[in-house]
Order: sequence, then C-alpha cells, then structure tokens
Amino acid sequence: MKTINELEELMVKHGLVIRAIKPYHIDVFEVRHKNKYPDSEEYYDERLKRNMIRRKVEHGEIANKFVIQKEETTSSTVQFYKPTFFDSIEEAINSLSL
Repeated sequence: MKTINELEELMVKHGLVIRAIKPYHIDVFEVRHKNKYPDSEEYYDERLKRNMIRRKVEHGEIANKFVIQKEETTSSTVQFYKPTFFDSIEEAINSLSL
C-alpha cells in the first residue's frame, strides 16, 4: 500500500484522478426531446423558469467502483482507453506502478 504522500506525488506528477462511480446519474433535457427519452419525467425547473425532462441512468456493473483517470496530452474530454474499474480505493492505489 502506498502512503498518502506517495499517492499525492504520483497524482501531481501524472495528473491522476481517482473517481468514484455513483450507482446512477440524472440527465436533464429540454422538453422538446421528450420523444427521444420516453422513460423521462417532466418537471418545472425553478432556476430556468421552464419545463424540462429528466431521466435516471443506472450505471450497472460499474456502480460503486473506482476508476483512475490520467491527464493525457490533449485537452479533450474524450477517453482514448478502456478504463479499469476497482472495487476499492486501496485496490486502485495499489494498481499504480508508474
């Protein structure tokens, strides 16, 4: 097991982020997209002062796991690799052999 200081050093040096995957996320769209998302529910958004739709998207087998993401040489948010998911933070940290 790496120490917190070793982990901090690796994270800063390589631009690492350890993310926890929630069981689900909520997508929000304008009502005009209701036909695309029949499983969505309509609601009034007080902040936007208009009707919107939202739908719950389950994360399935990757829910409640952890993933390590590394900053690459592009500012794009597109991932160019298949991530590995870990059952615990400790397991994710121990996988770091940079």
